[in-house]
This record gives sequence, C-alpha cells and structure tokens, in this order.
Amino acid sequence: MAHSANNIELFDPQLFSDEQHFLIAYSGGADSTALLHFCAHHPSLKNRVRAIHINHQLQKPSSEWQSHCEKQCRLWQIPIVVECLTLSDDSENTAREGRRAAFEQHIKHSEVLLTGHHLQDQVETVLFRLFRGTGLKGLGGMQSYSKLPSGHTIHRPLLLISKGQINTYLEFNQLTWVEDPSNQKNQYSRNKIRNQLLPVIEQYDEHAVQAIRQSAAYLQKSHELLLQLLPKDNPIPMNNLVTSTFLHHWIQKQGINPPPAKHLDAFMISCLQAEKHKNPSITWARYTLSLWHKQLYLLKRVAQPKNATLDFHQHIKLPCGGQISFSRPLDMRSLQIRYGVTGFRIKLTKHAQHKSIKKLHQEQKTPPWDKVITPFIYHNNELLAVGSWCTQSFEQLLAANNCDFSWQKPNQIL
Repeated sequence: MAHSANNIELFDPQLFSDEQHFLIAYSGGADSTALLHFCAHHPSLKNRVRAIHINHQLQKPSSEWQSHCEKQCRLWQIPIVVECLTLSDDSENTAREGRRAAFEQHIKHSEVLLTGHHLQDQVETVLFRLFRGTGLKGLGGMQSYSKLPSGHTIHRPLLLISKGQINTYLEFNQLTWVEDPSNQKNQYSRNKIRNQLLPVIEQYDEHAVQAIRQSAAYLQKSHELLLQLLPKDNPIPMNNLVTSTFLHHWIQKQGINPPPAKHLDAFMISCLQAEKHKNPSITWARYTLSLWHKQLYLLKRVAQPKNATLDFHQHIKLPCGGQISFSRPLDMRSLQIRYGVTGFRIKLTKHAQHKSIKKLHQEQKTPPWDKVITPFIYHNNELLAVGSWCTQSFEQLLAANNCDFSWQKPNQIL
C-alpha cells in the first residue's frame, strides 16, 4: 500500500477496465467506509461509483446507520440506493441471503459489485470453514472474484489489505464510521474467531495471518488446477476412477455447489450395489445426479408435471417445460395434457399391433427423467399422441390437413 500525493492507495485502480462501473456494498462500517471513500475520491474511479446500503432492520440503531450512510454519500457526491429488508429471522444465513437478493435487484448490467472484505476476513473464513469441516475449495477461502447467481461479478479489492492498513487509511483521512455492537457478541462463530482466537494465533506467531492467507491462495490454485484436469463432459462413464470426491469436484466444474459429502458417499454406495435395471439418483437444490446405463448424468430439475387443459395454438408450452408444435392450425379448441398414465397401449401406423408405452420407452431407451415428462395429449378425451408417438388416427388427421406435429422436450442435461 503506497502513498500518493494526497492519499493512500488501497488498491491499484488499473485492476479494472475503463468501461466498468461499480456498485459498492456500504454498511457504514470501517471497511466499507474506507473502500467507498477511496473509490469516491480517486480521479479514475469517482465518476463510476454508486453505493448500496442494506438496512437489515434487526437492531435499534439501524435507522441511524442508514442516515449516516446517506449523509456521507451526499457529502462525497456518490449516488446511493437503500434497501430495507424484512427478514424471517435474525440468523447470519438469512441476512446474507437477503443482502444477495438486494444486490441482484439493484446492480446494473455494466456494474461490478465491490465489497470491503480484507485480509483478516479471509483468515476468519478459512478458520471458520476448517472448524466446520470443508474440502479443498472451502479451505481456499474467498476469491478475489466470484459471481452472483445472475452472473454479475463480485470483486473484493481489499482482500490482501490488513485491518491495520485500513485503520491507517481511516485515520489518515479523518473518516468516521458506525460500529455494530453485535460484532462483540461471541456467541457468533465468526466473532469468536475474530475476537478470541485470532489474537491468540497472532500472539503465537506474528506472521500467522499472512501464512494462513498464503496457504489459502495455494489451495485456491490447487483447486483451479484440479478443475482444469477434470472432464467437462456430461454424462461421464461410471468406472473405477469415479469416487464421491471425484463427483464432488466434477459437479463444481459444472458451476454447481455439490450436495453434502455424506449424501454423495451414500449415492456412490447405491451405484456400486445397484442391480442392472436400477437407476440410483440423488437430488439437491435444483439438481439431480443419476446413474443410467453405466453413465452418470447431472440434470437440472424441470417444473413438476401437472395435468392441464390448454388452448390450441400452433406452439403450446407444456406445464413442465418444452412444447408441442403444429405446422398449421387444426380445428381444435383445446388439448388435454396428462402425465404418468400407466398401463396404456397405443397403435402406431408403422406397427402391426398395439404396444404398451412401457415397451416403446424400452425400445427407444428413454431415460427415466424423460419418461416422467412425456405428455399424453388428448382432444375431447381421445388420445392423439404420447410425446412424439402419434396414434394411427392422429397420423391420418395430420396427413389430411397437410400438418406436421412435433414434441420438443425440455433439455434436463446440464
């Protein structure tokens, strides 16, 4: 951190391109105050900065903190947006999810979200995850760059800056900030690490914080290398190389947070013990991992199939995704869509006899996840088609009207 003519350089502004704008998470605390002040007063940054203050409404002084942030932004001529949250509880996780949703709501297409996380925050994160039990990615701590679910970039430009350096910056510029009294409550794990554990570690070794930071950086690079070496393919063959650890990192390579390790362990045991006709699967969040025909598929879940009556159009969107299409209009007002019909047999034009839907799926090697979303399509309670299989009478109707029919299923494979 070097002194310029009038200030202290918290980070190198050349980290960013001239086209980028910034939304700064401004709580009013010391770290975000230093970050916002630096960006608001740096010649190359000050015209590209907005602030966002999240009022969690969990503590009595929250309205005073909001007023302080609004006053500072007026003084520094920085636009600010304030989001007041109504949270279901006062847990750290609920507050974090509320902030993330607010950032998603207010960030603009050209903006990067900047946060004031610093070196001690990084070390706290590594220790917190270590005590909780985590893998290679978790022990790497926070990354300088990450992504919101929407794809917007989060950047933490102070991640290599110590708390002492931030305090020097605040004192140098005679800045004021708000203090959150909850930071002193050691019933919270992170506060206990910050207030009780880290001072002992630094007393043991004054270089410990930097050493932990360096170890986290090495682990980040190791994780990046591992992901590069893993296949991107989906599906992948189930072979002797595949373990629960392999799957954990392979899922991460697809840009998805894996399920808990114990669930992956149980899934692997199910795969190894499964009979030939069985298809073990594991579902978490919006995803499913499934074994089928000695291949492992990572799937995104579609909407739950629900029976429905839909107005006739040439392109009709289906309840669980995908659509059915007609090349021209037909004399029909509506169609009935049903799912999960069992024990049904159908006569196709190219077949001499009726065949069960189960048999047709077997012949076509339909994956189990596609069977569930295959629609049974009716008009006036007469079956027209099951997915792309048209009844003989429906084929004749289509031919008489010079009309083509198709079913486009939703793609569930990531």
